[in-house]
Amino acid sequence: MKSYADDDFFRKPSFPFFIDRYTIRKDDVIPEHSHSFYELVYVVEGDAVHELLGKTYRLSAGDVFILEPRMVHSYEGGGSRDTVVYNVMFQRELLEQELGGLSGMQPFVDLFYLAPFLRKHANFAPFQSIEGKTRVQLESKLQKMEQERQGEAPGYEILVKTQFIEFFVYLSRYMMETKQFSLTEQMEGREWAQWICSMLEESYNLPVTLKEYSRMCGMSTSSFAQKFKRMTGRSFLGYKQELQIKEACRLLRTTNLPIVRIAEQTGYEDLSFFYRVFRRVTGGVTPRQYRSGIIPGESPAED
Repeated sequence: MKSYADDDFFRKPSFPFFIDRYTIRKDDVIPEHSHSFYELVYVVEGDAVHELLGKTYRLSAGDVFILEPRMVHSYEGGGSRDTVVYNVMFQRELLEQELGGLSGMQPFVDLFYLAPFLRKHANFAPFQSIEGKTRVQLESKLQKMEQERQGEAPGYEILVKTQFIEFFVYLSRYMMETKQFSLTEQMEGREWAQWICSMLEESYNLPVTLKEYSRMCGMSTSSFAQKFKRMTGRSFLGYKQELQIKEACRLLRTTNLPIVRIAEQTGYEDLSFFYRVFRRVTGGVTPRQYRSGIIPGESPAED
């Protein structure tokens, strides 16, 4: 099975984005594959078959969906005509600064965060179908993104990001107007907790706060915090910090990155605060001591 990496598509590591208008011929078979990045697919025309998680879906014009990293999928061309799609490949950090604002739009949350979790449900369609003027608006944004990416004129990165954000805004508005949202209503109890935990595992290094998670779920901050602790046995902040320090420990063991860089990669801009959290989670060991082989719980000496 083919697995695509970032350098297969992204010309500039500092701008992890690629877009292509691709034709799936009616007799094409695109075998199972996965990739290390997110992929947004928009169907311009045609009726190819998309296979995902052992299920097959007949695509049609106006369908749009997002595939998260490592999701295995395949395509088979339609029997009567070619299928034209836009493939948009990107990494989450491309929209890192904008995710906070976009997360206030429930349809965006459903599409970007919830869909990967809810795909496991037999009654969940993994795509949204777009009609009317919104289809024209979305295709216009995709066309402009492709033109800018191909031309790479000065400032194209800014224009691509702007068009991409507008794409999500138009899409979210459409989903709100047509009532294609509020997928959180389908989840209760343990499912809800599993979704939140899976989201944290994917985004623990981003500046998404308790307040923003609460807003995404349509809950007050206190209600969200109480429910999370009731379902997981841990506080939201504590759970997030444990994930951050676990990754920091992995980087300390397996890389030679400076500690300040590891702090940044795990979501800490304040190095002294990173040290305080690290010591608390590891039982008193500092990052430097951990890298030197000090075992948590040994009552290590001070740095």
